[in-house]
Amino acid sequence: MSITAMQPPAAGPTNARPHLRLLPDLRPSTSLPTDLTTIAGAPRHEHLQPHPLPSSGRRPLDLDTVRIETDLLARSASRTVGILATWGRSRWRAAGNSGAGKVETIASTFDVCVNAPTPCLDVARRISDRLAADGWMGGIRAMTPIVRIDGVRDGYHLRLVATRRTLALRVSSAPIVVGEKLAQQVLDGLYEEE
Repeated sequence: MSITAMQPPAAGPTNARPHLRLLPDLRPSTSLPTDLTTIAGAPRHEHLQPHPLPSSGRRPLDLDTVRIETDLLARSASRTVGILATWGRSRWRAAGNSGAGKVETIASTFDVCVNAPTPCLDVARRISDRLAADGWMGGIRAMTPIVRIDGVRDGYHLRLVATRRTLALRVSSAPIVVGEKLAQQVLDGLYEEE
């Protein structure tokens, strides 16, 4: 069975999540473009590139590219799971603590939380199989009292949790060490565009 999003009624403003319903079969997954230049209007902030450490020899990291890649991968994973909604975008979160409240590590995370029945074991296995076919390594980690499916792909982490008629999907990039100052600026939303 697949999970498909239904749009909330357009009668008035609502803060409720869209309701989902189970369909008889899983829809085929659709692939998203892997070429980041095809995303119209993607913001580019060259000043977000932290300087590499002198001894590392690494190229400067483009944080916008990481966030866009997280968006693409998360939307693809959402469709694979059966969430057909198009809302949401990734946000930066603290990914590690080096002590005394200093945050130097961030990760781009994409969260979707929808109302849905908790999948039975058969549906959870089918979702896990579809994720595996899409390149995610992992599987079902728990079935009771919650359903939890974890996966890893190209350094990204996926966690799907279903409990009490709520399904939450999170896709996170690998943690990125950017230094305390830049991490605080990014987490404060200094570079966010509305």
